[in-house]
Amino acid sequence: MSWTDRMARASFRGFEFLADSHDAKGGRRLVVHEFPGADVPVVEDLGGKAGEWRLNAYFIGPDYDLARNDFLARLAEPGADWLTHPWLGELWVRAHTWSVHESNDKNGFCTVSIDFVEGGESVQPTTDRVDVAFDRLGKLADVAIDNFSLEAMSA
Repeated sequence: MSWTDRMARASFRGFEFLADSHDAKGGRRLVVHEFPGADVPVVEDLGGKAGEWRLNAYFIGPDYDLARNDFLARLAEPGADWLTHPWLGELWVRAHTWSVHESNDKNGFCTVSIDFVEGGESVQPTTDRVDVAFDRLGKLADVAIDNFSLEAMSA
């Protein structure tokens, strides 16, 4: 196995790229209230904080700038999409911010640091099981009324 086989590969919006490092952040949204004369603060827990991931991508080669430009165009597209994260697997995310680093002393090489946040809306709409059962019961009643005749029964 060569060193190129061991490179971490990632993809976003169907565009595959190389990644050399990542950071992940999570937590809780807390509000700390400190009152005069009180020794113990009051802490409000406002729920979970949105997940954040920073992925450091890089592009290398004589035409790296063409691949970089294509990748930056995909980052700028609105909405959420799947990120194939080389260490964490599939994540539903939005590209939040990114920065590009290039220099003349690194011929044919640039890095892009991308900050992703949770995608937000559900990937697939969730259905309420009660609504599904109610709908199926209604369809069953319609079939029963359409297929069975009560005329054959005597009064």
